Amino acid sequence: MLSRMYRVHVLNTMPEQRPEKEKNTSEIRIALVIAIIFGICIAVGIFVLEIRTERFSAIYINPDTYSNYPENGLVSFVYGLTSNELVTISYTVTIRAGETLIETKQVVLAPGETYEERKVIQLPDDAVYPVKISVQYRTPLESNEVFFRVRNTTG
Repeated sequence: MLSRMYRVHVLNTMPEQRPEKEKNTSEIRIALVIAIIFGICIAVGIFVLEIRTERFSAIYINPDTYSNYPENGLVSFVYGLTSNELVTISYTVTIRAGETLIETKQVVLAPGETYEERKVIQLPDDAVYPVKISVQYRTPLESNEVFFRVRNTTG
């Protein structure tokens, strides 16, 4: 009879322990889900912040300001540089006609500023056409170039 009571007692205590383990497991699952959601929110926040603080610079040649067939070897154009950086940047601007260096200058721009300049270049009489007219900028972080080509009007 004693062993029978013991069995009953053992059977009665087992169900009481199971709900406590299930409760602990349930709490762990809830904590894990909350941690995953919190981590996803942080990752999305960092990603959105990075997109909003994207930095870049742009260099361009206004296509309405030059001709691909210059008269008397005279090339005229307007180029520009726009800063969308987070801080003030110093740009080294280099202008070339083919392999010939025409000009190098420093331009300092604050975030959101644009610099534009009209250039007039006299090509040498012995220039080999087509001549690549290029404008390039360099910063400590990057460099970029734009160009167009001019052709000889006499030949």
